[in-house]
Amino acid sequence: MTGTVNVWQSGYTGAGSRVAVIDTGIDTDHQSFSPKGLAHAFALNAEAEGKTIEEYYAELDLLDLEEIASKLEFLNVQGLKADRLYYNEKIPFGYNYIDRNYKVTHDYDEQGEHGSHVEGIAAANAWIPMRDGTFAEALEYTNVKGQAPDAQIISMKVFGANGGAYTEDILAALEDALLLGADVVNMSLGSPAGFTNTADVIMAIYNRVAETNTVLSVSAGNNYTAGYSNNWGTDKNLTANPDNAVIGQPAVYNNVMSVASVENLAVQREYILVSNGYRMCYNDTSVNYARPASTSMTGEYDFVFVPNYGAPEDYEGLDLTGKIAMVSRGDISFFEKVDNAAAAGAIACIVYNNTDGEFGMDLTDCESDIPAISILLADYSYLYAAKEE
Repeated sequence: MTGTVNVWQSGYTGAGSRVAVIDTGIDTDHQSFSPKGLAHAFALNAEAEGKTIEEYYAELDLLDLEEIASKLEFLNVQGLKADRLYYNEKIPFGYNYIDRNYKVTHDYDEQGEHGSHVEGIAAANAWIPMRDGTFAEALEYTNVKGQAPDAQIISMKVFGANGGAYTEDILAALEDALLLGADVVNMSLGSPAGFTNTADVIMAIYNRVAETNTVLSVSAGNNYTAGYSNNWGTDKNLTANPDNAVIGQPAVYNNVMSVASVENLAVQREYILVSNGYRMCYNDTSVNYARPASTSMTGEYDFVFVPNYGAPEDYEGLDLTGKIAMVSRGDISFFEKVDNAAAAGAIACIVYNNTDGEFGMDLTDCESDIPAISILLADYSYLYAAKEE
């Protein structure tokens, strides 16, 4: 959706870039953040460019231990050692600004793994190291690859065992990110309904971003509206004032690139492959009721169109043994449809919608033990039209 693949094909992978993430820390031993995976990517890049690995590295502006040591006295990490702040080539810097220690993983608090989530989107490696010493392509092996997979990650933890995130910790991390030469600083955090804070010390730091080549990317926020907690108790705007957009803080500050979330045009879904090559996506809510998932079925199966809504009498004269029943939504409960299909010998039940849209099924009272999924009306219509093929 972002056009990243085209950028990769043009040779831009983030190699030599520094991405600072001010968040909940990072899973330092995650396979997507492996220094071996990064080194392998560099070796492939060098080969593709016809350079030795030494020549390739010489052109990269990598943050290393020596640079951290040279800037240590200016950072907001007084009294600490550079070799403790440096983790590896992929994660050259990590510090816990809220707890004032070296613990940047998610192991010592309950703040969640949001930091790794953000860092993965930004810079998860393109190559995953395997136990036998080889490397697997991340997109094929894990379905995860960062926007700039060859970039370094500067992890700045501002949520920790002592809570967070406080303005002073965020500002301290932002200052250090600028001093460490971060090309991008990501802050997927903030408070809703933001207003610009005019305090001199706060504005001075955000104004300093304009003096650098650093891109400061902050989440616009995705909760609350301008009508939240209003005097009418509706949490909604008046019709006379339909604008309900609210940007969070610090996304409203100067020199910030405020980034809002949007939905992809496409999502990965499980599907059934029909014999004519048609892929039929489905919704499997049966797993919510401790039932077998549809993915537990492998192989090829015939399906039978059951007339009406799948009542017991609708199966008269039909052979469902070892086959999949396909019935319409409506008239009787979902669990009755599934139980009736099982009683008729079906090994699974597909319920198609009788109107547009997706739906889930409540199978709480289901007594049978066969997988059950739901599909779109459009998919059913296609299959029914093609049933003679």
